[in-house]
This record gives sequence, C-alpha cells and structure tokens, in this order.
Amino acid sequence: MSESKKGFYIDMKLAQVYIPMQMYGETFDIKTALRNGTLFPELYRPFPPQTFQE
Repeated sequence: MSESKKGFYIDMKLAQVYIPMQMYGETFDIKTALRNGTLFPELYRPFPPQTFQE
C-alpha cells in the first residue's frame, strides 16, 4: 500500500457497514410516537429515572 502525504493509506478501506433488512410491523400511534421519540416499539428504550444528590 502506498502512503499519502498526510500519513494515511490511500488504498485502505476505513469502514464497511452492514445493515440488515428491517420488516415493518406494529407502530405507535402519533401521540405516543412523539412522546417516545420513535414510531417503532422495537426502538423504544426508556432510561430508568435517576435522582442526583449534591
């Protein structure tokens, strides 16, 4: 592999993505989707509430 002036390899691939096909299924109603930040229940991952003490 040849090196460029900046020190990076010209012929090297930096990354290759893999995106599996997604099947559309059940969706939230619009009000719930806006509140949850996603239309798809599979993507909804709420964080547990935390309390902070000073």
